[in-house]
Amino acid sequence: MFGQIKDRVAGPFAGLFLNALIKEYGTMTNLQIDSKNKTITCELNLKGEPAPLKINCLNYQLVEEGDATFFEITRIDTSREWITVLCDKYLKNRRIKLPPLARLAL
Repeated sequence: MFGQIKDRVAGPFAGLFLNALIKEYGTMTNLQIDSKNKTITCELNLKGEPAPLKINCLNYQLVEEGDATFFEITRIDTSREWITVLCDKYLKNRRIKLPPLARLAL
């Protein structure tokens, strides 16, 4: 139960971080975090695209090295096959350094 509450409260903060990452490409309109099952689902409105992009991070992990925390996606699916292939090539198993407060959201 605490995990669900944490996920609902942390979602908007994680959304701010993600929107800052993608601001030149579009905006995130929906974000759902399930820290217990290590899944994240989101929708992006990308510039020039007629329909939202749906992204499902079906397994993620947090890796701590010293004082830094990294986010690593181990499985990702999207609503567009070519973007799933691109994500597999460039995002899968890649570490993304998180700001200190973002660690609390995941």
